[in-house]
Amino acid sequence: MEATSASARRRSGTKKCKRPGCETGNAAEYRDMTQDDFSKKYLCSACGAEAQRHGLPVAAGKMWTLAVKRNNNDLLAAKADVLERLRLCRDSAAAAAATPAATAAAAAGKGKKRGRKEGGPPISLAVLGTSPRIVATLDEDWLEQQLPMAELLSDSSWSTATSSQLDLTTHTSRQDIAVGIGKELCEDYDEMSQVLRRVGKILRVNETACIGANRAGNHTRKHQHAPMGVLNLLGGAGGASKRWHLWPPGEAAMPPEVLDQRPGQVLWLPPGWYHEVWTTGGVVVASSADRHGIVAPYWTTWCLPKKLALRSLCALLAGVTDEDQLQMRRVSAAQKRELYDVMDAYASSG
Repeated sequence: MEATSASARRRSGTKKCKRPGCETGNAAEYRDMTQDDFSKKYLCSACGAEAQRHGLPVAAGKMWTLAVKRNNNDLLAAKADVLERLRLCRDSAAAAAATPAATAAAAAGKGKKRGRKEGGPPISLAVLGTSPRIVATLDEDWLEQQLPMAELLSDSSWSTATSSQLDLTTHTSRQDIAVGIGKELCEDYDEMSQVLRRVGKILRVNETACIGANRAGNHTRKHQHAPMGVLNLLGGAGGASKRWHLWPPGEAAMPPEVLDQRPGQVLWLPPGWYHEVWTTGGVVVASSADRHGIVAPYWTTWCLPKKLALRSLCALLAGVTDEDQLQMRRVSAAQKRELYDVMDAYASSG
């Protein structure tokens, strides 16, 4: 087949492959990630795939486009994002090639929902510590697979005037989906959720896992939760993002730690940590009324490992932490006694 002429490429908006010796003239479907500005060298599909087989950091055009969206047009951050994803792909491919059995198992599981580690939930309560961090990274569309966002936002409590809605599933037909996600992601979730349901009832706050949504640009003021911690999974593949400002208990006047959360990432927020959150990106959900706008869905649940239960309770009783959902109410003496009984039994069990 004849190579495309330069004038034809200009008219069609394509670029000639820049790999020495390539004369195909194909439209460039890959960008050369060795360039700081991502604009000087382009590779056609065949040359891009060949370069990747030789371990060169070359990204497909769609991968790059999604990375730019995820990082709000920050090109340097997008480059780091893509390079990390390429590294994970190479590591995964190398591990599969070294283990034929793993390759066969992957082929057998093709088409199943992805995101959960084989053999058990990806989050172990035993390794959750006293500092916030990303504790699991699932597929970006994992939450969408569990509950499509169009269905989530069909709830009557969501409208054009809604900026944020923490809970769109409790006391609906979708509540079991939210609880099921907890069982899918966390070891010993059933035992823990029963305890935290009792804690939520004592404090008169939400008692179960839920799925909610924020519009892009939403800002949640600084606040804290106690005696429970929080797991938060961000959905919105290809566009959603959150920026968390975090302060340790008792140090809310200090400069914050900053953590950016991407779709598929599960954030662990230990008890008592102050947090202020900006929804910095979202995805568009089409509807005839166009009432959804740009939205970031998320799943969240109370979480408290046994090893942190008494420590967290002591901080609450000493006044170091508080549950800010109580607003102007304070934890009463009777509530403190009930909390002690529940948390002591939980920490002492098993």
